Amino acid sequence: ADVGRAGAGLGIGARVAGGGAARDGRRLQGAANRLRSSARGAGEGFANATTLRREFEAAALGAPGVKAADIAEGIQGFVSKTGRLDIARPMAGTFATTALASGADVKDVANAAADLFEKFDIKSIEDMQAAMAGLTYQGKRGAFELKDAASQYGRIAAAASVFGMDKGLKGVRTLGGLTQIARTAKGGPEQAATAVEALFREVIQKSGKIEASGTQVFKRDAKGRKTSQFRDITDIIVDMTAKQKGDLPKLQHFLMEGMAAVSPLIGKFNKAREGTVGNETERTAAGVRAMRDALESAIDAPGDWAEMQRDAARAGEDASAQLDRAWEEAKATIAADMVPALSSLAKNV
Repeated sequence: ADVGRAGAGLGIGARVAGGGAARDGRRLQGAANRLRSSARGAGEGFANATTLRREFEAAALGAPGVKAADIAEGIQGFVSKTGRLDIARPMAGTFATTALASGADVKDVANAAADLFEKFDIKSIEDMQAAMAGLTYQGKRGAFELKDAASQYGRIAAAASVFGMDKGLKGVRTLGGLTQIARTAKGGPEQAATAVEALFREVIQKSGKIEASGTQVFKRDAKGRKTSQFRDITDIIVDMTAKQKGDLPKLQHFLMEGMAAVSPLIGKFNKAREGTVGNETERTAAGVRAMRDALESAIDAPGDWAEMQRDAARAGEDASAQLDRAWEEAKATIAADMVPALSSLAKNV
């Protein structure tokens, strides 16, 4: 009798689980249907919703612990910002792997990727993987992990874009390094992002005063004439600190909220300068070297996509991740049988 009751209980559990998988499969198919409609431009055809669903499922199965529904939502966020489903689709696996390796929400990763695409011209899968690896390993070395940074990246990327920061991987790494430095001075990711935003805004607003104080903010042409393009933000910070000899009250004439983003660098400048025996030029040079070393350490953190894949593979071995993968696999299997049947039924109604 006990065996019979146990068997009946297992049968009920299986039916409940199957019903849940079928329901989730229908929701994922519905998300794919909505995505193909929202992504279609005038005069264009519709993407195949079933193919989209299978792509989301495949990305989830390749990154145990990441849900297909979240991948679909992330792709929708990318498309909402960029209008480019053709770019987002092949990057689904990149978003999922990044989320798994870093502990970030895949939806935040996809939205950050959209900002990289729009603001830094990160177009190819290879460049996106390199950018995500760079930001992740900067976070591992520093204090601003990607799981925190991803949700803030839209704000700081927009500020950097207004400033005219370099495009491509160089600009991404520089911005990532600055957020790492800011995070060491501020209590949380939101405050660090606000400080970096303010740094760019105040350098733009106070550019005339900064130039008048002796620090070049704008690039010069071959004839030495000032252009409308800003110099590298790190060069401006270093030169401005050196020109004012690390004097915080003087620097605060130019930077108020933005001071929080660079105060750790200024602290390194002053410590090295005060600890160096020599004349004024030698002491200032020591401070500049200390700032440059700190910037290089934050910006050039080692780590590539192969390392990201290793981290993701390890995270995917956890029992909870494997349970998630089993559930995703069950949903994919049921959806593969269910969707054609529902489509056939709809046609016959």
